Amino acid sequence: MQRIAVIAAALFVVATQPLHADDDSAKKLHGIWRVTSLKLQIVGDDSPPRDVFGSNPKGYLIFTPEGRMAAVISAADRKPPATDADNIALMKSVIAYTGKYTVEGDRWVTKVDVSWNEIYNVQD
Repeated sequence: MQRIAVIAAALFVVATQPLHADDDSAKKLHGIWRVTSLKLQIVGDDSPPRDVFGSNPKGYLIFTPEGRMAAVISAADRKPPATDADNIALMKSVIAYTGKYTVEGDRWVTKVDVSWNEIYNVQD
């Protein structure tokens, strides 16, 4: 089982001098990764990282050799909706996006082109 901790702030940053998907560091990412935690830490904030979807989120990250990645992550306790309020809660407990990625040091950086939330889509 591969374990990955995701720092949400790093998901949408565009690196200045990235490694490309065919570089050795990026090759270590190629494949399918099961998400076992999702932490959020605001850059410049001194508070510790916090769990975004509880201590046991569900999801997968997929990294291709062509430099594309996709992520689908959700809270573990989601239930089918019965009301509009339930539908809203479901939208607040899921992340899904895809885009081209690069590797900078020990983190990957994604230029998001499709997202569950339009505020994260990069405009070229």
